Amino acid sequence: MIGWRAKFGVILPSVNITTESEFYRCLPDGVTAHFTRMEFKESTPEYYERMIEDVPAGARMLTHAGVNAMMFACTSGSLYGGVGYDQKIISKIKEQSDVPASPTSTAVIEAFKALEIKKVAVATPYEDWINKLEKNFFEGNGVSVLNIQGLGLLGIDVCETYPEAVYRFAKAQDRKEADALFLSCMGLRTLEILSRLERDLGKPVLSSNQITLWKLFKLAGIPCSEIRCDFGSLFQRF
Repeated sequence: MIGWRAKFGVILPSVNITTESEFYRCLPDGVTAHFTRMEFKESTPEYYERMIEDVPAGARMLTHAGVNAMMFACTSGSLYGGVGYDQKIISKIKEQSDVPASPTSTAVIEAFKALEIKKVAVATPYEDWINKLEKNFFEGNGVSVLNIQGLGLLGIDVCETYPEAVYRFAKAQDRKEADALFLSCMGLRTLEILSRLERDLGKPVLSSNQITLWKLFKLAGIPCSEIRCDFGSLFQRF
């Protein structure tokens, strides 16, 4: 039987070619992941506003697969409208499904709280206007952003950035006073570098894909200790 312990449902931006690969490498026995997409070619206001219109259809289609937990898996897309926008997305999912669900941005705040992170440095692939939205969202949820810098990438270029380049850029954005470093965007390849960054910096390093998968484990009641990859200390602590 496929997904005899749990089936994870994930609603992705159409341009994302990273998340499926990273999740498949980490799932424990008896757990499967199933994906659907929202139209999103690049980070523009038009695509952000169009993307949320695809949420009900995506949630409805994932219920056809019998998923046990569901994520709206786009960091910037789930905070685009400011504090409370993530709750609007949850409401749209709930219109079509009664399974436990969360947007990525909500899960990020939960992970910060779980690790008692009050001050964070952030590395993103985004342009400055999106970084400002993310900074406002985090600070509106009680987390101080000491530094946030982006690569200024659009579309599929985010997913095609080599992990080594992500490592170097992210490490440069850390600040000594920060409780943690956060790598934002589901398109960034972080599985290969997250634990290395933690060891090199001596602090928690979090990423959108890591936190989204962590939240799916929690929503579906799967022990985090069963993850089959080294995806950072978040899975080891909770």
